[in-house]
Amino acid sequence: MAESDELLRGVKKLEAGQEYHSHVLELLLRAQDQEQLRADILPLLSREQVFRVFAAVDGASSGVEIAEKTNIPQRTVSRYLTSLDQRGLIKLVAAGGAKIYARTPMYDLLELHRHLPKELTDQHTPTRRRSRRRDT
Repeated sequence: MAESDELLRGVKKLEAGQEYHSHVLELLLRAQDQEQLRADILPLLSREQVFRVFAAVDGASSGVEIAEKTNIPQRTVSRYLTSLDQRGLIKLVAAGGAKIYARTPMYDLLELHRHLPKELTDQHTPTRRRSRRRDT
């Protein structure tokens, strides 16, 4: 029984890895024409409200919860989530009572964060603190 459980866990792990690699391959194929994607995606993410919605996507929150976090009307959030999903920046990870969205690797793959206005990315990107050493 333990061997079959271990085998089942191994199969599930392989399936998850295959799904991830398929997704990355799809993103790479879509990113072949990065200039066209940037021309489409960058203007969308440059809009403050859209970026706030994108930044609130965490793989655990529904559209209603994102609307509450961002203080943006739920219908507007829903429209932005659809736009982000169509462009491959987020994906639906759970459905049922509430749709749950997560980010995809597309955002980092295209390195779009380097081209967004600094005031947007500073608000929503965790900062790293460096410890300062003082020589005595």
